[in-house]
Amino acid sequence: AENLSLQRVGKYDTQLIAGLNIISIPLNSTSKNITSLRTYPANSLITLYTFVGNTTTKRDYLPGYGWYPDYTLELTEAYYVNSITNAKLTFVGWIEDSFNITISQGSEFIGYNSVEPMPINNTPCGKTIYTCINSTFLKSDYLGSYGWYSNELQNYEPGRGYFIYSDEECYLTN
Repeated sequence: AENLSLQRVGKYDTQLIAGLNIISIPLNSTSKNITSLRTYPANSLITLYTFVGNTTTKRDYLPGYGWYPDYTLELTEAYYVNSITNAKLTFVGWIEDSFNITISQGSEFIGYNSVEPMPINNTPCGKTIYTCINSTFLKSDYLGSYGWYSNELQNYEPGRGYFIYSDEECYLTN
C-alpha cells in the first residue's frame, strides 16, 4: 500500500511598512528560492539580509536581473528586508501542523513558521525578544517570576522574524 498524506495548502499575506522589517516564511513550499518572494506593488523589496551563525549576507534586488546573490529561504530563519514602499508580501505553500524552533544560548534570529499567532509568554527561555517593523524595534523582556512583559510585543506573528537573546538553549514548539 502506498503512504498518502494530506496537506493543508494556504496563502498568507504579511504587510510591510516602508523601511526595515524582520520577516519569516510562514508556509512551507517546494519553491524556497529568494525569487519566489512576491510583493504588491511588484519589486518593493530592494534588499534582504540573511543571518547564518555570525555571518550576515546582503542580497540586492537588481531591476531587470533579479536577486543577487541567489539564496534558498528556510522556514526557521529570519530575514531583514528593506521595502521602498508599504507593500503586501504574499506567501503560498502548505501549512505545517507543528514546529520545533531551536533557540540557542546567546543571541539569534529565528523565523516564526506558523500561520497562527502565538503568545510571547509561551517562550520557555530567553531574556529579550525583538522584532522590527518600519525600522522600529518592538521589544519584550523576561522579568523573573512575573514572566514576559511588553506594551508593544505580545505575540509571535505569522510572517515576522525575531531576534532573541537567551541565557540557555530551549525549543519553541506548538
